[in-house]
Amino acid sequence: MRFALARARCAGYCRGVESIKELRTLISRHAGTDTVTLAAHGIRVASFDGPTELGHCVLEPLLAVVAQGAKRTQLCDKVFEYGAGQYAVVSVDLPISGYISQASPEFPFLSTAITLKPASIATLLLETAASELPAAELAGLGVSDAPAELLEAVVRLLRLLDRPRDAAALAPMVEREILWWLLNGEQGTAVRQIGLADSRLSQISRAIRWIRLHYA
Repeated sequence: MRFALARARCAGYCRGVESIKELRTLISRHAGTDTVTLAAHGIRVASFDGPTELGHCVLEPLLAVVAQGAKRTQLCDKVFEYGAGQYAVVSVDLPISGYISQASPEFPFLSTAITLKPASIATLLLETAASELPAAELAGLGVSDAPAELLEAVVRLLRLLDRPRDAAALAPMVEREILWWLLNGEQGTAVRQIGLADSRLSQISRAIRWIRLHYA
């Protein structure tokens, strides 16, 4: 049994490595240089040839996956650093600061970000038992290692950027699969909160949006 478990873990690791390699290729194909590019279906791809200065912005709920390099982000007094094979979930509109900490012309920083839609998450929660996930400490930003299943789904979504006709029909299904893996992963509680209209994070998000609308 131990051997079977070890073999399964090894297989998952190998699948993840292959997915990261393809993710690098796909991001490089669609991203500009030293910029963030909005591709389609709420997908952003980023490529930077070197470290950047500290920047400040307000992020909407999203999933970010790093394929190469590393980034450091600060939220209040917490610092998050994540690199290749890791993902970050922003679960509420947040004012954060951050910079790319590891990148070079030979090995540029490569990442993709996908908007997380509350309505899509809410629908999935209603149709499955994902709403019964155990409660955990709420945070606006979380970082975890990306499982092979999530990486493979993200790769399939980015492949559709080259096939716009197919994307119209297939992208929503792949996005749904991505949400499923997120809900059942280490950041599942945070993702669930995005889809719950009465959650504390949703209330905070609405408050931040109101402030941005009236005082920005």
